[in-house]
Amino acid sequence: MHMRKLFLLLMGVVFFASQALAQRTVTGKVTDEKGNPLGNVSVLVRGTTTGTTTKADGTYSLDIPANAKALVFSSVDMSPVELAVGTANQINATLKAEDKTMSEVVVTAFGIKKDKKTLGYGVTQVSAEELTRSHTTNITNSLAAKVPGVRVQGSGGSFTSSSILIRGFTTFSGSNQPLFVVDGIPIDNSGGGSPLQNGPSTSSRAIDINQEDIESMSVLKGASAAVLYGSRAANGVILITTKKGKAGTKNSIQFSSTYQVEGVNRTPDYQNEYAQGNSGVFSPTASTSWGPRITGQTVTNAYDPATNTNTRTEQLAAYPNNITDIFQHGINWQNNLAFSGGTDKNTFRFSYGYLRNTGVLANNKLTRHNFSLNTSSKVNNYLTVSVSANYSNNASTRTQQGNQLSNPLFRGWFIPRSYNLTGLAFEDAVGNQRYPMGEDNPYWTIKHNRFKDEINRFIGNVSFNFKLTKWLQADYKIGTDVYSVFRHGYDQIGARGGANTSANAVGGIVENRNNYRSLNSNGFFTATKRYKSWTGTAIVGTEFQQIYSNAATLNGKGIIIRDFEQLSNTTTFSPAPASGSSKTRLLGLYGDFAIGYKSIFNLN
Repeated sequence: MHMRKLFLLLMGVVFFASQALAQRTVTGKVTDEKGNPLGNVSVLVRGTTTGTTTKADGTYSLDIPANAKALVFSSVDMSPVELAVGTANQINATLKAEDKTMSEVVVTAFGIKKDKKTLGYGVTQVSAEELTRSHTTNITNSLAAKVPGVRVQGSGGSFTSSSILIRGFTTFSGSNQPLFVVDGIPIDNSGGGSPLQNGPSTSSRAIDINQEDIESMSVLKGASAAVLYGSRAANGVILITTKKGKAGTKNSIQFSSTYQVEGVNRTPDYQNEYAQGNSGVFSPTASTSWGPRITGQTVTNAYDPATNTNTRTEQLAAYPNNITDIFQHGINWQNNLAFSGGTDKNTFRFSYGYLRNTGVLANNKLTRHNFSLNTSSKVNNYLTVSVSANYSNNASTRTQQGNQLSNPLFRGWFIPRSYNLTGLAFEDAVGNQRYPMGEDNPYWTIKHNRFKDEINRFIGNVSFNFKLTKWLQADYKIGTDVYSVFRHGYDQIGARGGANTSANAVGGIVENRNNYRSLNSNGFFTATKRYKSWTGTAIVGTEFQQIYSNAATLNGKGIIIRDFEQLSNTTTFSPAPASGSSKTRLLGLYGDFAIGYKSIFNLN
């Protein structure tokens, strides 16, 4: 037994000794072009996670394996340097500052990066810092006042969307909204319209994207900028580039949390001198405040919620806050956690985002979960493969909007100054509405005319970059945008407005299911040649896109049991159940040719 233990001990000593002999220590110093020492420079063994950082005086010491081929030196705002190891025990490096003054690189169509000064059209790039400064829920709202020539107009509510117009209207009958493209893949951004007669305001599908996952956003303006996307880009293009891991950096964890409180900016100025009524006479059913001057007099025909009659004796008084009391403070809470890193050949970034947003009216809440993954691998000197995947789950509850009596603010702005909206009951014990005027009581419709939705979405792509020669490369990308939508609306018995179903006081339930699936395939060759002071670039490619969608709607009227929100709890289906589907295919060829002379002349 003792001999066996001794043998294992000797084997362990031999193993660790061999490991120690297989490594050696390399030292050195990192400086800038002027010879000044550079601290906090990352020093990595190429193809591994073995590394260190330089001290304040620029020196470093690193134990490297015997098979190490090269060291990679990198730092923020400096161009990385790769030096062969060989048999040297001391390796010094000099880093040069990145030249950011000579050119500004922007992302153009299909994710192609170009020098901005060589472009003959307008491109504005918005950084991640600018997009996340206000931490809006929908990225369309974050573009307000950030891009010249772009008008951003909200449709109501903190988690609804904004209409984006790039250089004005282009059509009177169709959509004027730009095409959205994420990492080179066109995505759907439908929805977000304001209702006319029924339902709440919904969000455009850009709300599914987490702002903290965006590296930059480019806005292509005009036909010349968006021509490679064809008629889809008649209203311009918004290109979104997501965050990715950085080559030659150590693994890191980033966490951010923001908490904002939202409130109504202002309300109209109201008079509090005249009571409910018309022509100087008090009327308990009037929706206006043209009654008698309020002097503390007593009326005997005020509305009584307990009996639902106009028989209550009341001393007239003004209630200055009867409208502002409808509102509450909303919150916007966002948390984001990301893991990222990379070697000289492989990079990765994984993130999770959680958002909770409540509105300034009760029963308005949105919860969103985002998962994002970006990886890249340099297989060899000729092939690089990248994968991008984004999943989101988005669920919300909303109240009624539009030109209808169930909108809590449709006539809520005109509540008579002497009506005690907060102090008087708006329903009886069963839930029947108690309100003397023709529209729904704001508190009653917020509570009883309900709407909810849930969206599950996946956006992803796989891309390949082939370095064929020094002047020719090929790129191919295949991606998809898939989501499903479920919407459910419930109108309480006694609703006086259209609400979700226009059930005319008998109550109703409506359910809608939508499915969307897009497949996009895009490949192109890029050739770049220089001859003395001349530069020529040619891009030739092809794109295929197929979009399939279907929708089904079922509308039931005549609620049997109050608050039992199942379609089987209705007596009739009117209008009849409806469903439909569509499939479109697009096949295109495109080319982009540019020639330039120094920085003086460019023709595209």
